[in-house]
Amino acid sequence: MILQYLMVRQRVRDFDHWMDVFRSHKQAHEAAGLWHPVVMRDATDPAMITCILEVHDPVRAQAFVNAPQSDAAADYASVLGTPEIRWLGEVEHP
Repeated sequence: MILQYLMVRQRVRDFDHWMDVFRSHKQAHEAAGLWHPVVMRDATDPAMITCILEVHDPVRAQAFVNAPQSDAAADYASVLGTPEIRWLGEVEHP
């Protein structure tokens, strides 16, 4: 099975606060079909975060990302600017 992924790249004002908010949304992520998050910080810019989540339900995941309350949640979590969002598919290896 080829898994799909959601990649979100964003700059944050306060990483610790962002991480606390992100962790508090675990049940909401899972309800939206988003599982097994991997959070990374840029090696030269620690305010830049990349998060990759497995997408188990693309329809629910897209609805979650596009929900009107997503912008308010990002503001509360100290996200600066507009996050870069990418929907990715894993390529089968030969």
